[in-house]
Amino acid sequence: MDLKNNILRQSIISAVPIIIFIVIVFVLKSDIQSRGEKLISVKAQIDINTMAIGSLAALQVDAEKAKNYSSQIAGYLISEDQLINFSRDMGAIGQQNSMNFNVSYGAQTPITNTTPRGTAVNLTSVSKAKMENFNNFLSLIENSYYFVKLNTLDINQDAGQLNVNLSGQVFSF
Repeated sequence: MDLKNNILRQSIISAVPIIIFIVIVFVLKSDIQSRGEKLISVKAQIDINTMAIGSLAALQVDAEKAKNYSSQIAGYLISEDQLINFSRDMGAIGQQNSMNFNVSYGAQTPITNTTPRGTAVNLTSVSKAKMENFNNFLSLIENSYYFVKLNTLDINQDAGQLNVNLSGQVFSF
């Protein structure tokens, strides 16, 4: 029995360090794996930040270029104060085409980050004009420096009179 106990004791003494070694290996493996995953996520974040910095640098270069054009762009944009001349200019364009236009202003939508300020307008005309004159009138409005959006267009001709009703918006910035 001594031999049996001795072998059992020797086996246990030999197995304990092996078991401890195996447990240490598994603990270290999970620690190394978690640190590796953290390293991968940190590397991915660094890559994203590097791309963002590159994009920011490119945008700053473009912003410097855009500053050269901002005064020119501002010259093309209509201010709210310049809308006072809209009715006079539409009247002059109408007279060039044998049409008398009356302009009435309606509600104003506020300016936002994505849309300009819009002022509702109604243009009405009862004139002795031809359809060609009206087409020319629309072309002149389109080529004017006003930003006009037409929502409704009602045209009829009665006894030589061309009746035109337009409604829409004129935009200012």
